[in-house]
Amino acid sequence: MEINQENTATKGRFYAEQEGETLAEMTYSWAGEGKFIIDHTEVSEKLKGMGAGKKLVMAAVDFARKNSSFIIPICQERFRQRRQYWRCLVQTFIKKQHGSK
Repeated sequence: MEINQENTATKGRFYAEQEGETLAEMTYSWAGEGKFIIDHTEVSEKLKGMGAGKKLVMAAVDFARKNSSFIIPICQERFRQRRQYWRCLVQTFIKKQHGSK
């Protein structure tokens, strides 16, 4: 399954398509320079059990790393449950916003 990306100055998405139908999608909005908010994730039942959600998350994390950006997930728990090297992109930003070290 290939994850594609569309990105503009204000928003974007990571997605997987099959025969022109979007079967998995994670959308985001830019929240200033170097940070984006993941605001929606949806995976079709057709991809259930195939790791599509994880692949969307990995694409977002790879994109953030390559662009020295932070991720602000609306549903933070999903990201906190992931591996340590993913969490650093989320938690570092959250700590900076709340004044923690």
